[in-house]
Amino acid sequence: MGLPQCRGGGVGGAGSVEQVCAVRPLVDASDQWRSAEVRVGDGTGEGLGEAVGAQNMAITPDNRTLYVANIHDNTVTPVDLEARKAGAEIPVGPRPFNVVAAPDGKTVYVSNSGGSTVTPIDTETNDTEPTLLVSGQAYGLGLSPDGRTLWVSPSTGDHVTPVDTVTGAPGTKVTVGRSAFDVGLDWNGSTAYVTTADGNRLVPVDTASGAAGAPLTTGAYPLAVALTPVPVK
Repeated sequence: MGLPQCRGGGVGGAGSVEQVCAVRPLVDASDQWRSAEVRVGDGTGEGLGEAVGAQNMAITPDNRTLYVANIHDNTVTPVDLEARKAGAEIPVGPRPFNVVAAPDGKTVYVSNSGGSTVTPIDTETNDTEPTLLVSGQAYGLGLSPDGRTLWVSPSTGDHVTPVDTVTGAPGTKVTVGRSAFDVGLDWNGSTAYVTTADGNRLVPVDTASGAAGAPLTTGAYPLAVALTPVPVK
């Protein structure tokens, strides 16, 4: 699948900017096919939708469902990848930004950047589960391979917070540097890597001890991080 595509419009209600958004598939290199885009944001999967602002997304491990965060209308859209059809929007918290799927595929987690919350969604029913509270705004999300610990970065703060996904309890914050924006875990969950946008750094965090290691210098204003799922040989 490609990135969410939005076409700008005029100014909508309450001073919001209207946008028409879609998830646009890319060409499959194996057979060079390209399918039609999937429109998201209006609750039916058929209309264009306005002012939804498709942001980040995640695919469940079985490759059947794509969940897209709509930052402007506080919802997440599930997309059936086989039928290539968007389902009804799922109400979450304010300004949903990032989405990660649990390894067992039973839950997706949505960071609400307009507040200090993360919303879990039951993928079987698409019902939301009790909200997880974090410190600072909720932007970046990184989930441990066992699905037990969710690492949350706030963008406006200098730390990353581990959250127990079973109890909902936040752990001890780890200071990493200015504007901790995104977080990703390595293949065995031993290290969380956090981008510090204002510091131009990638900071490794030992997930067992909670200790931040020596930072790696990046280019200007790093906003995202992704790691390979298996060891590189």
